[in-house]
Amino acid sequence: MRIRPQIHHALVFILLFTLFSTLSFSAELQDRTNRTPVEVADAPLLFVANQALPPVVYMKDGKAIGVFVDIVRELEKRMGSVIEVRGMQWGKAHSMVANGDADALIQINPSDEREKIYDFSEPVLESQFSIFVKSN
Repeated sequence: MRIRPQIHHALVFILLFTLFSTLSFSAELQDRTNRTPVEVADAPLLFVANQALPPVVYMKDGKAIGVFVDIVRELEKRMGSVIEVRGMQWGKAHSMVANGDADALIQINPSDEREKIYDFSEPVLESQFSIFVKSN
Protein backbone atom coordinates (compact mmCIF):
# COMPACT_ATOMS: atom_id res chain seq x y z
CA MET A 1 0.00 0.00 0.00
CA ARG A 2 1.51 3.34 -1.03
CA ILE A 3 0.59 6.65 0.55
CA ARG A 4 0.38 9.71 -1.67
CA PRO A 5 3.32 12.07 -0.99
CA GLN A 6 1.06 14.90 0.25
CA ILE A 7 -0.62 12.63 2.80
CA HIS A 8 2.72 11.13 3.80
CA HIS A 9 4.20 14.60 4.43
CA ALA A 10 1.15 15.70 6.40
CA LEU A 11 1.26 12.57 8.57
CA VAL A 12 4.97 13.02 9.20
CA PHE A 13 4.46 16.68 10.16
CA ILE A 14 1.63 15.85 12.55
CA LEU A 15 3.60 13.05 14.18
CA LEU A 16 6.72 15.18 14.46
CA PHE A 17 4.83 18.04 16.03
CA THR A 18 3.02 15.88 18.56
CA LEU A 19 6.01 13.76 19.45
CA PHE A 20 8.34 16.75 19.80
CA SER A 21 5.75 18.30 22.11
CA THR A 22 5.54 15.11 24.13
CA LEU A 23 9.29 14.56 24.23
CA SER A 24 9.91 18.10 25.42
CA PHE A 25 8.38 17.02 28.70
CA SER A 26 10.61 13.98 28.97
CA ALA A 27 12.08 14.98 32.32
CA GLU A 28 9.91 12.14 33.62
CA LEU A 29 12.14 9.75 31.70
CA GLN A 30 15.14 10.78 33.78
CA ASP A 31 13.09 10.56 36.98
CA ARG A 32 11.93 7.03 36.11
CA THR A 33 15.46 5.79 35.70
CA ASN A 34 18.73 6.22 37.53
CA ARG A 35 20.58 7.39 34.43
CA THR A 36 22.51 10.64 34.21
CA PRO A 37 21.36 13.30 31.70
CA VAL A 38 24.19 12.25 29.34
CA GLU A 39 23.12 8.61 29.52
CA VAL A 40 19.51 9.60 28.84
CA ALA A 41 20.57 11.63 25.78
CA ASP A 42 22.71 8.76 24.45
CA ALA A 43 20.19 6.00 25.09
CA PRO A 44 17.82 5.06 22.28
CA LEU A 45 14.17 5.84 22.84
CA LEU A 46 12.04 2.71 23.00
CA PHE A 47 8.72 2.80 21.17
CA VAL A 48 6.56 -0.31 21.51
CA ALA A 49 3.59 -1.37 19.44
CA ASN A 50 0.96 -4.03 19.04
CA GLN A 51 2.54 -6.39 16.52
CA ALA A 52 -0.79 -7.45 15.00
CA LEU A 53 -2.21 -4.32 13.32
CA PRO A 54 -1.34 -4.56 9.63
CA PRO A 55 -0.81 -2.27 7.76
CA VAL A 56 -0.25 0.07 10.74
CA VAL A 57 2.24 -2.13 12.62
CA TYR A 58 3.09 -5.77 12.05
CA MET A 59 6.05 -8.13 12.13
CA LYS A 60 8.13 -9.29 9.18
CA ASP A 61 11.32 -11.30 9.59
CA GLY A 62 11.33 -10.49 13.30
CA LYS A 63 11.12 -6.70 12.79
CA ALA A 64 8.26 -4.30 13.34
CA ILE A 65 7.17 -2.65 10.08
CA GLY A 66 4.17 -0.70 8.82
CA VAL A 67 2.83 2.81 8.32
CA PHE A 68 3.46 3.97 11.89
CA VAL A 69 6.93 2.47 11.95
CA ASP A 70 7.71 4.44 8.77
CA ILE A 71 6.47 7.61 10.48
CA VAL A 72 8.65 6.89 13.52
CA ARG A 73 11.67 6.38 11.23
CA GLU A 74 11.08 9.84 9.72
CA LEU A 75 10.83 11.28 13.22
CA GLU A 76 14.09 9.57 14.12
CA LYS A 77 15.88 11.19 11.14
CA ARG A 78 14.61 14.66 11.99
CA MET A 79 15.39 14.34 15.71
CA GLY A 80 18.87 12.97 15.17
CA SER A 81 18.07 10.41 17.88
CA VAL A 82 17.93 6.65 17.79
CA ILE A 83 14.48 5.16 18.25
CA GLU A 84 14.08 1.44 18.74
CA VAL A 85 10.68 0.10 17.68
CA ARG A 86 9.58 -3.24 19.07
CA GLY A 87 6.45 -5.07 18.04
CA MET A 88 4.96 -7.30 20.70
CA GLN A 89 1.77 -8.62 22.23
CA TRP A 90 -0.56 -5.71 23.01
CA GLY A 91 -0.79 -6.29 26.76
CA LYS A 92 2.99 -6.38 27.15
CA ALA A 93 3.44 -3.16 25.14
CA HIS A 94 0.77 -1.43 27.21
CA SER A 95 2.38 -2.58 30.48
CA MET A 96 5.89 -1.55 29.45
CA VAL A 97 4.83 2.08 28.93
CA ALA A 98 2.62 2.13 32.03
CA ASN A 99 5.55 0.83 34.10
CA GLY A 100 8.10 3.22 32.60
CA ASP A 101 10.00 0.48 30.74
CA ALA A 102 9.30 2.04 27.32
CA ASP A 103 9.06 5.66 26.18
CA ALA A 104 6.06 5.55 23.85
CA LEU A 105 3.27 3.29 22.70
CA ILE A 106 2.47 3.47 18.99
CA GLN A 107 -1.16 3.39 17.90
CA ILE A 108 -3.31 3.51 21.00
CA ASN A 109 -6.75 5.05 21.10
CA PRO A 110 -7.59 7.31 24.03
CA SER A 111 -10.16 6.30 26.61
CA ASP A 112 -11.07 7.75 30.00
CA GLU A 113 -9.17 4.96 31.75
CA ARG A 114 -6.08 5.28 29.54
CA GLU A 115 -5.96 9.05 29.98
CA LYS A 116 -5.37 8.43 33.70
CA ILE A 117 -2.13 6.61 32.80
CA TYR A 118 -0.87 8.21 29.56
CA ASP A 119 -0.40 11.57 27.91
CA PHE A 120 -1.80 11.41 24.38
CA SER A 121 -0.65 13.27 21.29
CA GLU A 122 -3.14 14.70 18.85
CA PRO A 123 -4.43 11.99 16.51
CA VAL A 124 -1.85 11.04 13.92
CA LEU A 125 -4.09 8.92 11.73
CA GLU A 126 -7.84 8.61 11.72
CA SER A 127 -9.54 5.70 10.06
CA GLN A 128 -13.14 4.96 9.37
CA PHE A 129 -14.43 1.66 8.11
CA SER A 130 -17.64 0.87 6.30
CA ILE A 131 -19.32 -2.30 5.20
CA PHE A 132 -20.80 -2.21 1.75
CA VAL A 133 -23.09 -4.63 -0.03
CA LYS A 134 -24.67 -4.85 -3.43
CA SER A 135 -27.63 -2.44 -3.53
CA ASN A 136 -30.25 -4.91 -4.72
